Amino acid sequence: DWKWWPSTMRCHRLIYFAEQRGVASADTNAAIFRALYEQGKNVSKVEVLGEIAVELGLTREESQAFLRSREGEREVLQQIEQSRRYKVRGVPYFIVGTEDPSTRPYGFSGAV
Repeated sequence: DWKWWPSTMRCHRLIYFAEQRGVASADTNAAIFRALYEQGKNVSKVEVLGEIAVELGLTREESQAFLRSREGEREVLQQIEQSRRYKVRGVPYFIVGTEDPSTRPYGFSGAV
């Protein structure tokens, strides 16, 4: 019964921003999911993502400035394109076997 559906581009960019500052993507993902699914927050909003950044130990001002800019957008779009090549259609999605070039990677979707 949502009145809005979140755009996830800013979420992806927050994940990228946090990773660049040493925060594991799993921690950022968990915080975003908690805000969206447990607290009913609109994670499309820079202000909400700023709160999440603070929860992760980042500064609100720096994270919100990043999200209001276009910084990191190209890198995130490249990551999304890579996921499309792997035929990722949802989350969670796991890819194994990509480090050994002599083997073909295997991907699977679904909660574990």
